[in-house]
Amino acid sequence: MSVRDLSGPLIPESTRTVPDTEISDRSLINAWQNGALGAAVEATGRRRLLMAGLWTEACLTLPALSDRSGAGYEVFAVVDASAGSSTAAHEAAIIRMSQRGVVPVSSASVLSELRRDRARSETYHAVMDVVATTWAPGDRASIISGRLCSRPPPSDSSR
Repeated sequence: MSVRDLSGPLIPESTRTVPDTEISDRSLINAWQNGALGAAVEATGRRRLLMAGLWTEACLTLPALSDRSGAGYEVFAVVDASAGSSTAAHEAAIIRMSQRGVVPVSSASVLSELRRDRARSETYHAVMDVVATTWAPGDRASIISGRLCSRPPPSDSSR
């Protein structure tokens, strides 16, 4: 998004977990229309994309439904990491994307799929850091409650 002319700097929470990521200053609503972004994604060689956007009906839907999503990408829309200009707009965008093959997911399902097993102590701190720094307090309770009912994770002296 255009930080110079339109929106101002990004909030720190949006860049804290990926501090070395270059911010693309752009005015295009559809991020895929920015050639540099498409080239960067292509360079990763990854075919599964997790997407979110400021406005579900614009910043998320437009790139998710762009030609790139039809070019062999499997697109997942993290719907609770995006917000619409209204509840109706958010829900309509999710339906529209779903009808075109984009898979709606929640941030909790993404974290669970990445972690896969609660016994994986090497992923515990990274997941909890994301939860603690980006989720709303009410949402945090649902994932943290699992931790309260079990033994704490093994200590990690590297942290």
